[in-house]
Amino acid sequence: MKINKYLIALTLSPLLTNPMSFAARISDIISVIPILIDDAVAGGPLNYYHNFPQENLDEKKNGYEFKNLMILGDSLSDKGSGGRKSLYIAGGYESPMYLDYLSLALTGKHSVPESDGGMNYAMRGASMVRIQKNRISIQEQYDLYLKKHNYKVDPDSLYVLWGGNMDLNILVASNFLNIILKKYDLNKPEYTMNESHQATANLAQDLINRGAPYVFVSNIPDSTLFPYSMLLTVEQVVEAIFTPLIIVPYTWIITAAGRAVDRYARNPNNIIQADGRYFFRENHINAMHSQLYWMLPKSLISFLYDAVTYLQDKVIGQYNYSLNQALSKVDGNIVYFDFSALLNEVAYNYKDYGLDTVLVPTCTLGYSSRFCDKKSPEFHSEISLFSDWFHPSPQLHLMIAQTMQAIFNAPVYASSIAQQADNINLSKQFFINNQLNELRYQHNPQLNQPSFFIGYSGSINKSGTYIDKKKTNTNILNIGIYSYLDPQWLVGTAVSIGFGKNKPHDHFRYGFSHQNLSFFTQYTFQNNLWLNINLGIGRLIADDIIRSTLIYTKMIDTKGQTKAYSYNTLARIGIDIYNDEAQQTGTVLELGVNRVKVNGYTENGKKFLAMKYNKYHYDKNYVGIGWYYRNQNLKVASKNVQLSFETSINRRLGGNQFKVPAGLTTSPTMFKREIKNNDKQWINTQVGLKVNINHASSLSTNLGYSSDLKRSHHVNYSIGFKYQL
Repeated sequence: MKINKYLIALTLSPLLTNPMSFAARISDIISVIPILIDDAVAGGPLNYYHNFPQENLDEKKNGYEFKNLMILGDSLSDKGSGGRKSLYIAGGYESPMYLDYLSLALTGKHSVPESDGGMNYAMRGASMVRIQKNRISIQEQYDLYLKKHNYKVDPDSLYVLWGGNMDLNILVASNFLNIILKKYDLNKPEYTMNESHQATANLAQDLINRGAPYVFVSNIPDSTLFPYSMLLTVEQVVEAIFTPLIIVPYTWIITAAGRAVDRYARNPNNIIQADGRYFFRENHINAMHSQLYWMLPKSLISFLYDAVTYLQDKVIGQYNYSLNQALSKVDGNIVYFDFSALLNEVAYNYKDYGLDTVLVPTCTLGYSSRFCDKKSPEFHSEISLFSDWFHPSPQLHLMIAQTMQAIFNAPVYASSIAQQADNINLSKQFFINNQLNELRYQHNPQLNQPSFFIGYSGSINKSGTYIDKKKTNTNILNIGIYSYLDPQWLVGTAVSIGFGKNKPHDHFRYGFSHQNLSFFTQYTFQNNLWLNINLGIGRLIADDIIRSTLIYTKMIDTKGQTKAYSYNTLARIGIDIYNDEAQQTGTVLELGVNRVKVNGYTENGKKFLAMKYNKYHYDKNYVGIGWYYRNQNLKVASKNVQLSFETSINRRLGGNQFKVPAGLTTSPTMFKREIKNNDKQWINTQVGLKVNINHASSLSTNLGYSSDLKRSHHVNYSIGFKYQL
């Protein structure tokens, strides 16, 4: 008798990787019966529906970058397509899912199931491609979306494509014999059980071809970490016996077994402390042997457990590898989320992330989270990684959303390095330009006699980007020398340097130093026409770059360093419409050509967060027209004082957006994040004051304001001292 039990266990154990493996052994018609029975007798209340808010899907909310978030997926993303019974999260509608956080953060709208008029097409049990008649495929979800939207994809919306879990669940069981006979090779890197990985890439490519700007895609995590691993054999034996009977309910057996294991594994006194994967192995095996298989040798339970986890690890590794390879060939922006790395990190270090347990779920093991609201007696107060057998807990959903947002927004943070280099250039040009304006009306300059200036310039800048932006500052020391080659022609050079710390976003900061070299010239024509040109090159060294991400209760830093190089030209030509000894006024035209090149760099940090950035450039080319006024005949405390004022309207040449290529260090897949909402046109206004100290020296100060009158604002200021040698 004991031998027969061993044989039964050995025979069934390879099938234990799949919670729905019975479906691979019977017809598609019969396979739907247990699902219906499970809905009716899984121990929960009657199904009910939620009153979702009605969102305007045709308009983008003010202050948000995207219009909608569209979801294609399985039960991990199902917001309640069939009511509460299709919502797999502890706490039900009171518990936000990852897609709720994402949608509200990026669009300002709630995620609503398609059946309730929303953009969430995910359905429980969906496979990537059609495998069984009773399971809708994610491809069919996409077909429905296209049909409803006239086969068009909104270029102002975001898209999530998350599947493959059910494909593996079903196919691992049905391919077990092929694995045993070595017709399926576990040792090769590629996944070949079906084409679900390629189907994912193909669907993503079609979305992009139709206009999707970004498609989020996730890999598959290590399923041996799920609490379900402790109930593998129970479900398989029960289903093998009772499924052919069709009408006989059996889920109470699984529920009872789950309750026994849950009670044991939830007791801290029964927990064996170990590191990493061994923590799960030792405690899973202990709970199984103590509560379910006490009649079998523990060594046999260990052998079966190791065999199953080995198979799962190999197949999931193959799938993730093949998915990565397929996605890397997609021509477009795939935002790759490494769910496997996130789950491993949090599961192995769960106490660091504020969790109480990872061995048992929030809902009693064996009891579906579909029927586990917060008032349910099966809902536990311990903070877990899972809601039920294998679905994420509310806390893990938050971590998923935080990680996906961190990946997506990382290039926006990195783009601030280029914008800081540009702000430094503008601050430097502001200072030199004001020096040239003052020198333009100098009477009887000494020829070939060098003079020098020294001064401070700075700025306060508010970016137009959408992501948790903060005000930034520039602080520059400028030292220059100039000389008149003739009474109308001036040439000179200047060095600008500075250093400091910059925090352009709440979760991004770095230390930096910069060095800039400028060459300038100014020529005044006899007919009140004048021209000045300012050429500059510069370097910004950004070291100790820190990008911080809050994952539930733990703040995680990823670090890097890079360099940026700037090249800029500013040409201004003006004419004095009125000019006498005391006052001048006129119009000015200007052309600015600016480029910042930023080297690529790779962050050091957690695998699920660390990013790599390819090199990119930021251009700001523009034309402007303005008016100026200067009064040189003012007296303050017997000192000669000059007052100046200038205002202009400027318009960017070319696009006002640029892209930063980035991706996780664990994946070859990259996406180019478009940095939106840079000013397309803006106004400049500035006032200046100059005091002549004596015949050889003067002191000047200037204050300027630049704004697109929407989201981008800059305040520039400077003080300078000139001395004629």
